[in-house]
Amino acid sequence: MTFLGIVNSKEYKTWKYPTPFLACFHFYEIHESKPINAPASEIIQAVKNFETPDDLFIKTLLIIRNSPDYLLKKTKRKDKNHEFGLKTFTVLNENSHEISMGLTGKFWQMDLGIIEQPNLESFIQFDDNKSAKLVLRFFVKEHLDGYRSLVTETFVFCPNNHIKKIFTLYWFIIRPASGFIRKRMLSAMINKLKK
Repeated sequence: MTFLGIVNSKEYKTWKYPTPFLACFHFYEIHESKPINAPASEIIQAVKNFETPDDLFIKTLLIIRNSPDYLLKKTKRKDKNHEFGLKTFTVLNENSHEISMGLTGKFWQMDLGIIEQPNLESFIQFDDNKSAKLVLRFFVKEHLDGYRSLVTETFVFCPNNHIKKIFTLYWFIIRPASGFIRKRMLSAMINKLKK
């Protein structure tokens, strides 16, 4: 398995279920929710309906993450357009058991350097040697007792060694908070189904 979420070429070649939306990937993270007795389609719908402000802890961490950019651009901002969250991603694939979303940009920058992609084709064709590509996959895992859990996987592709070095430093810095956010997201999504 990967060391601290860093994937080498040998590991990638033997990966059981890689994302089909990246030619390869260099970073990986996985988290799983507690089991729940709910249909797979409802679990995926909970992912689609999730809003970052629904969870105070996630919102607080994202505010801290984005505060330098906000302070630097405060005088230039004319609107608050959208906060960073799942709505920022491009939906790449969706069915009753799974949804994959893509994001491109210079994530290590204070403003995340996001380059919006309008659709799957645009995401696949995106080729910038100064930016990374990320796929966030949610899927429903079936259990023998009839329960299901929600799993999220993060795959990151870096186009060259220079970007990989930059992203590695960023990865080590944000990984603890990123993992916490993923777990909180899964918990919040599942808890909404219990209400």
